[in-house]
Amino acid sequence: MAHPVSPPARRPSASSRFLLFVTAAAFLSTACQEAPVATGNGSGSPKAEPTSPAISPTPSTIAISDVSAAAESVEALRREIQSDLTPGTQLAGADRQLPALETQLAGLLKRPALSSDEEVQLVELRDSDSALREVDASASRLETALTVRARSLDEDLGRLGELQGRWAATAAALAKRGAPESIHRRAEATTATIETMQGEVKGGLDEALTQLDRVSRTRSALDTARAGVADRRKTAERRLFALSEAPIWRTAWAGRPIGRAAKEVLARDVARFEHYLQEDGGRLARRFAVLLLSTLALLFLLRKPALECARVDPFARAPIRMIERPVGAAMLASLVILIVTTPAAMVDILFRAIVWVLLLLSSAMLLRKLLGRTARRTLYILTAAAGLFILRYLYEQDPLLDRLVLILQVCAVGGTLAADLAPGRLKQIFPERRWQRVATAVIVAALLLLAAALVLVVIGYVGPARLLRTGAIGSLGIGLICLGAYSLQYALASTLLSTRPARVLLLVQNRADTIRLFLRRAFAVLFVLMWINWSLVVFTLSDTAGRLLDELRTGTARIGSATVSVVGILTFLLVLAATFFLAALVRFVLEGEVLPRLRLRRGLPFTISTTVRYAIVVSGVLLAFSAAGISLSRVTLLAGALGVGLGFGLQNLVSNFVSGLILLFERPVQVGDVVDLGSLLGEVRRIGMRSSTIRTAEGAEVVVPNADLISKSVVNWTLSDRRRRIEIKVGVAYGSDPEKVIDLLLQAGTGHPEALTEPAPSAYFIGFGDSSLDFILHVWVARFEHGLALQSAVRRAVHRVLGEAGIEIPFPQRDLNLKSVAPPVTEALRREKEKGPAGA
Repeated sequence: MAHPVSPPARRPSASSRFLLFVTAAAFLSTACQEAPVATGNGSGSPKAEPTSPAISPTPSTIAISDVSAAAESVEALRREIQSDLTPGTQLAGADRQLPALETQLAGLLKRPALSSDEEVQLVELRDSDSALREVDASASRLETALTVRARSLDEDLGRLGELQGRWAATAAALAKRGAPESIHRRAEATTATIETMQGEVKGGLDEALTQLDRVSRTRSALDTARAGVADRRKTAERRLFALSEAPIWRTAWAGRPIGRAAKEVLARDVARFEHYLQEDGGRLARRFAVLLLSTLALLFLLRKPALECARVDPFARAPIRMIERPVGAAMLASLVILIVTTPAAMVDILFRAIVWVLLLLSSAMLLRKLLGRTARRTLYILTAAAGLFILRYLYEQDPLLDRLVLILQVCAVGGTLAADLAPGRLKQIFPERRWQRVATAVIVAALLLLAAALVLVVIGYVGPARLLRTGAIGSLGIGLICLGAYSLQYALASTLLSTRPARVLLLVQNRADTIRLFLRRAFAVLFVLMWINWSLVVFTLSDTAGRLLDELRTGTARIGSATVSVVGILTFLLVLAATFFLAALVRFVLEGEVLPRLRLRRGLPFTISTTVRYAIVVSGVLLAFSAAGISLSRVTLLAGALGVGLGFGLQNLVSNFVSGLILLFERPVQVGDVVDLGSLLGEVRRIGMRSSTIRTAEGAEVVVPNADLISKSVVNWTLSDRRRRIEIKVGVAYGSDPEKVIDLLLQAGTGHPEALTEPAPSAYFIGFGDSSLDFILHVWVARFEHGLALQSAVRRAVHRVLGEAGIEIPFPQRDLNLKSVAPPVTEALRREKEKGPAGA
């Protein structure tokens, strides 16, 4: 045990400062009233003058005409003071908060880190200091609220004192003057009301000051306890890297009986644990029972939807196996929620050890089903090695036994992890390659730490060996718990998307894969952060990380003559990230769920969602500047300077941006329209701030500046509707009956299901060609994209009906006039002409 230290010098508490201020003010006021007044005589020497006793100023009276109005103002003041007498949200239940804080402090002072002289590990010292900080933070908030309340009530009491004197003088003056009886009674009633309020305010002030004094004493005890823990931590840290034991081959068994010593330590902790259960055990047991039963009921309800989820979500097939073990899954989920939501000051060390073992067992039971047989050996050995921490009461009583257990843990876990690095073994456990890389990195890091711990414990550096052993094995155990919790959480979330109420949502119907991908990534980030946080705790690095974060938060960087705050930069980036995430989320919900349920004109949903996204982004950027401490006037100056630059070199950018706004609100071109822009024909897929994307029929995506869609002529095939008229030209041989041809064309145009009946197909005789009679057939199709298929089908029908009617579609005929021909060619043509009839 470290030497007792005197309480550190601390600043007077708020209550002490308040009382000192009132006392000093009263003393100075009295001194000023009783001080003699020195005046000079004719010779310039001071001469003492007799002083008269101080006379307090007579309170001014209220004019008789103002008595009624002043009484009404007193009534308004009474209502205001009544609101001050009502405790706010921070002081609601202060009578319960104070005993709870004192009880928590008494329980913390019974911990080994504060009450015993035996050596305590750094983990326990850190836990005790963290618990003390939590209690101190609660006491500090309560002290601040009580100080504000006491100051406010003292001001009210001073105002009431002045009013009481004035109204008493007014009542006396009215009695001497012979004022009307109603006015006199009104003054006396008001005086009585003020005296009643004075008593209420005085009682509230006394209660607040009493509570403030109790909180101050509690904080003083907390400061003393934290100073003792800090002293013991410094001593433990100095011993940590010192050679604490001889090499293991020179170590002998201790003379003290291990069983008796372990029994003494265990009896002490069990007694403290029983007291803890009497104080907080019932509440924790009720919370755990509610969580367990709720999770069990949820898992039983989700067993049938889980089968459907496993069919549509291949990634969830393995995690859904965990739902088949509802007891273990409910145990894991309930324990994680319980330990995360319970403050450290309200958790006993033995209770935390029991929860640790239960978490390991439930995680191993579920992961055995999830990871398969290949990982079972690793799960068993790691769970057993991490679970040995709860038996430290036995093996820490003898130095040699402690070192042997440490060697056993390190060798067992290290050998198992080394075997897992065999080629192909991790691939059997984790099918995805990225998870294989992560597992390999974690295993290699753990092996290095365990190897260092083994070397250190053998040569006698037991403190660092314990730290590395506890950190490596504890971090791996936490990783198993986080992996099990992640798989269970994703299985539950993915299964919920397959339930009947969820399938009613359009987002789930159309974008379930996107939602599941987001959930996988969000849960992965959440549990990785939890693993890192808890790993820092077991390595006793959480305080160091906290100090580094505080230094980073308060640090500044100089860029030329400007000073930039690190916390300002981080706040700016954080607000920007949250803004873009919120904008994307709102747009996703609007476009996927809200707007499709509204009967809006085509293109209007895109305009609404884009406008909302722009508004959120602009508001978020302004909020980011404000949160970072950047004045908006500077932003205005920057915008003015930027405007000058826009006028010189960024006209195209501004033109495209303004054109994008015109496209967004005027909507001459909308997403989904088929447009013809010169030689470019395709469907508009996106309208952005600067440019739009058009996808051609060949599959190419062409990026077009927004200004081109506004300033140039654009043929929009689908602006008002998606109907399109197709034209089929056909020529028949001379001598065919035009009326019959028109009837046949109409028959071919009306025989296809995609052809609209309104407007009906129409056929026309359009002219006499060189070798044919020319006709045209008009057919309307409901969807622009079906036009080419309908055109092909109608052409086939035209060819069929004309062929069945015996109407010929002639070949083009041309007359050839030869002006000069070579003699051999003329002779050859003559011979062919002579042979023609004979051959025939």
